[in-house]
Amino acid sequence: MKLLKAFILCFLVVGCESYRVEKLTEIPQEVKDSIQKAVDGGHRPGVVVALINPNGTYFYSYGSAVAGENKELSADSQFAIGSLTKLFTAEAFQQVVEDETLSYETKVKDIWPGVVDGSDTQLWHLASHKAALPRKIPFEALANNDVRLLLATLNRSQSLPAEYEYSNAGMAILALSLAKVKEKDIAILMAETIIKPLDLKQTSYEPDTQWLVGMHRVMEPVKQPNMSTVDVARGAGGLYSTARDLAKFIEHQINTSENSNQNGYNNLGWKKYEEKDFVSYYHGGDGNGNQAFVGYRPDNKVGIVLLSNSSADDALQQVALHFLDPTIDLPKFDSPPARQYSDEELAPFVGVYYIKDDLEGNSFTFQNSDGRMIYIEETAEGDLVRRTRMYGMNEHQFKLAEIPLTINFLMTESKDYDAVMKFQDQEYHLVKKQN
Repeated sequence: MKLLKAFILCFLVVGCESYRVEKLTEIPQEVKDSIQKAVDGGHRPGVVVALINPNGTYFYSYGSAVAGENKELSADSQFAIGSLTKLFTAEAFQQVVEDETLSYETKVKDIWPGVVDGSDTQLWHLASHKAALPRKIPFEALANNDVRLLLATLNRSQSLPAEYEYSNAGMAILALSLAKVKEKDIAILMAETIIKPLDLKQTSYEPDTQWLVGMHRVMEPVKQPNMSTVDVARGAGGLYSTARDLAKFIEHQINTSENSNQNGYNNLGWKKYEEKDFVSYYHGGDGNGNQAFVGYRPDNKVGIVLLSNSSADDALQQVALHFLDPTIDLPKFDSPPARQYSDEELAPFVGVYYIKDDLEGNSFTFQNSDGRMIYIEETAEGDLVRRTRMYGMNEHQFKLAEIPLTINFLMTESKDYDAVMKFQDQEYHLVKKQN
């Protein structure tokens, strides 16, 4: 396993680049080259990146706003930013605390009398994903835009703060709580506490069709039946924004991070990446056909925004990570783009498999996780050998993310095995366990 980890590491990490990100005055050419290969290779219709450092803010865009069309993409193109909305919710919470309307320790049940909350949830528990709440907002709450059905998720009994567990439900409750106390609609609250003070001209819960980019799965257009998020979910997602506006938001985070570290409630809403020499904060978002990533480092005051008008399984996010940690290699995009699958397409492949001539040996489990195939290998004793993502190569063939292993599922009854696993020059026949 140590050898495998070293093998994986050599693919992900290279020596330090010849530049210091905090000293740059433009987007480096090697970053532009990587983005161009992603677009020209058919991985994405377009990409926009913004670099924030002590010298200023620098933008680069490449590709088209809509696949197959000559529609300009720029720093002012508008994207659905998905879960980046949570960072705005957390920032709104900070602002409401600063004006002394609420405190970090305010209990949710004090805002919502009559709500059953066996865990005495405090607002900071929601903002830090430590409230032991479900990842998803209940379907009935979304379908009916019903706050009561969302608040019903508080009916649990657990000691808080709990371990970190990412929760859309928790952030949605936080935003609704702030809006209730302020007696304002969530959109108005966001506008008054963040959007207007930071002069974010193209950030809103309602898209601007003039600037809105297309939405795609890799290069295929995705039609959105409803472009507006229901009120009950607006704390967790639903905002539209641009690279220019998000750069201002990140600059604000960099400028205020030193003060926020003094109150004991650090970088609420952000995910933390810690290395030996530095700490950075980041968050991603998927807007059903758009993808977004933001991050920053307090130590060198570097921030990054990465936006694409496509949801795709590739290494594009490494472009952003490269700015936060230049030892991370830029993606090369040498392979064809990973194929996207529906749940129905993956269903025939899901299950537990064994090597045909070694039924007592290692098991190979293939799982569908939100349209992505997961590979799990275990020994006969049940010890985990490897769990990793798989990428679609064609209708029936997948490859592992970090080692040269492919799986080809057979959709025929003429064979006495169900899949072929190839590792380098070796081939194994797999049979599926019957339930």
